[in-house]
Parts: sequence; C-alpha cells; structure tokens
Amino acid sequence: LAQLHRQAEAEWNEQSAPQYTHFTDEVWEELDVHDKGTLTFNEFAGWAGPRLGLPLGVGHLFPAGSLGGAHACGVVGCPCEGFRGQNPKGPCAGGCGFARTWHPTHCCFGCKKRSGCHGRKCGKIPVRFAAQWSSADAPSDAGCEVEGGATSSGDENGLRLCLCGHKRSAHCQRVPSSSEVPFPPYWSRIPEQGKGAELIELTLAECEMLQSLLDATHRRVWTRDRRK
Repeated sequence: LAQLHRQAEAEWNEQSAPQYTHFTDEVWEELDVHDKGTLTFNEFAGWAGPRLGLPLGVGHLFPAGSLGGAHACGVVGCPCEGFRGQNPKGPCAGGCGFARTWHPTHCCFGCKKRSGCHGRKCGKIPVRFAAQWSSADAPSDAGCEVEGGATSSGDENGLRLCLCGHKRSAHCQRVPSSSEVPFPPYWSRIPEQGKGAELIELTLAECEMLQSLLDATHRRVWTRDRRK
C-alpha cells in the first residue's frame, strides 16, 4: 500500500510540475549572437522572462498608485508649483510649422522676433499633432510614471511642455530612495518600526565561514582612483 501511495504521489508531482523550456545547444546558439560563450543578465532575462513567467523589473513590488501624479516642477530654480499644459490653438503666424499655445499669434517670442531660433517656452508641437493634443486636456497624472515604470497615455510619454517651459515628466513626484524595493516581510526590523538594524550575535563557526569567504574572494587591486 505504501508503494502504491508513493507511486501515485510521484505521478501527481510529475503532472502538476511546471514544464520549463530546456536550455539546449540550439537555444544557446540563438542567444549567443556574439559568439563569446557568455550572456549578460539582460540577455538571459529577456529570454527567460516570457518563457518562465518571471516578472522583469521591480514594478510588480509596488501597489497601484504608489507613484504619484503631477506636482511642482522638479527643475532646480523653477518656481512652477504645478503642471499647466500648453494647449495648441492653431498654427504659428510665423509659418514655422509649430502650433501656438500660450502666445496669441506665435509659438513663442523667438519666432515672433524672427531670431532664427525658438524660445525656451516654445512647445514645439507640430501643427499636424495640434488637433490630437487639443481634443482633450490630459488628466493630472498623465505622462507621469505609473506602476511598472511605464508612462500613462495621452501625452507623448510625458514630453508635453508646461507653461514654465519644462516637460510634464519634470512635474512628477519621485519615489523616495528608501522605498525603491520593499523590505522582505520576514525581516525583524522594518522602516515603520524605526531606523537602524538589530545586531545579531554570530557563532564562532559562522565567523570562520565568513572569514574564509572573504579570504577566498578578496583581491588587493588598486584602481586609478585608489592608489597606495
């Protein structure tokens, strides 16, 4: 009876186990396009991700909406307190091919003065895109980074300019560096409980193991910025 039970359990595990793609010589030849005998992490992740169902990046670690919407301009010295989009109103009177936005007749003062170059506040929106861009004003979080590192639609990847002359992506709230990657749930110290880390007492065997690892991997190599 025990043998039948083990046989049934083995058959069940074999049927329920995921079927992974075998890494054959043909697959290696397809991946190693440079014929170097090595792969970079990006090359391997690009191959293994869709085949093994592995998520790329850290976007899946953040809850939806954790990356904020449009805020004050992030350019140093800019007094802009919030994104104000330049809405195309028609072709520039100077015939440059750009649409006028904040200026009543031209795309910018530089084009009006015929200085040969456009000013900093010029939206540089082609006239052929003016109708599409002015159909509806984008929401407050359009063009900013959302979950997964992508940009929201409707704003040409955040390239639409504000009246201050800077892109919408410059008005996005950035994620604090302390929350780039969430701490594992099994850690005994998390940011909400205070800063710092708890000291863990190691045994003599663990210290010897770490010392052996350090001795085996350490190399006294001096670079140009670190000389004797």
